[in-house]
Amino acid sequence: MFFRKLAVALALTLAVAAEPPKNSLPDPLSYVDPSCVSFGVMHARADDQAIHRTMQMLWTELEKRHLNSDGWVGILANFLSTGQRQQLLLGFLPFQGIRLDYLDSQGGAHSATVVTVAGWKGLQGIFWNRLLLDPQGKPWPTQRVGGADVVSSRDGKMARRDGTFYKFTDTMMAQRCLLQSRHAVPALYNSLDRSHDTYGVLYNRQLSLRRFLTWMNMDDVAAVEKAMGVDKFKRAMEAVEYLTWQGEVLDDDRLDLEMRIHVVRLQDNDLVSELLTVARRVLKERGRPADIKTRIVGSDLRLDMVIGGNRQFFLDYLTKDKPV
Repeated sequence: MFFRKLAVALALTLAVAAEPPKNSLPDPLSYVDPSCVSFGVMHARADDQAIHRTMQMLWTELEKRHLNSDGWVGILANFLSTGQRQQLLLGFLPFQGIRLDYLDSQGGAHSATVVTVAGWKGLQGIFWNRLLLDPQGKPWPTQRVGGADVVSSRDGKMARRDGTFYKFTDTMMAQRCLLQSRHAVPALYNSLDRSHDTYGVLYNRQLSLRRFLTWMNMDDVAAVEKAMGVDKFKRAMEAVEYLTWQGEVLDDDRLDLEMRIHVVRLQDNDLVSELLTVARRVLKERGRPADIKTRIVGSDLRLDMVIGGNRQFFLDYLTKDKPV
């Protein structure tokens, strides 16, 4: 056991000392095809000063909490010197996270999360090797798809290729993302301004809006549904045909977002506006204040909002056991 730990420590030291060039970020639209119903991107750029300040503030908060060595960031930090630790989060930049949801021909839902961290390539490889093993140190079952090993663990299917970590609901999604047969990208996706920190499209098909919101924060959705009433909440969800958003990270707690909501019928704007009013009140009660201004632009409902209370979301991500 001693020699095994010594070997791992030596490998990590060499990985840090001989850090190779950073990974490139995949084109988010390369994962999109006509069956994609939701597509959200978070992109943290290395030259963005707001992102730098956010990372520094988050690191300060992580240090106060004494990094959990079972979390993915904590595992990596344990093998770095004090000086290197200070640069751990900044060293990952640029960072890109993508969430995708698809519907198959029978209306079944499938999803994938795609996370690319550009820096610390040597550490990433050693960390990935840990994910290949179960708690007893035995290899999880794997299958080869698109030049990557897809691991079937107790938490689902995962893969890593060229600095990008993937999590899939099933093998079909692994094949879709890793083989990447090129398809025509729907116009609404192509119209997105991809210079923002976050942007996305959601077509509301087969409860895809609710699924996406639940993935973001299940407890917030349940609280808003309870406050509005189950039936009215359901009608408000069904009134949305599609929506787009774009926005910026202001600091480690606030996001500045612009969202456009296209409703099925023009008169549904009132119902959706009521949903937003309830959501604003509930979020404030839950410690996530939101300043939301709404107006009608053409046939769409436009929202300009600043949402707070995101610090815990970022910290939860950085202290979870894996990056996907």
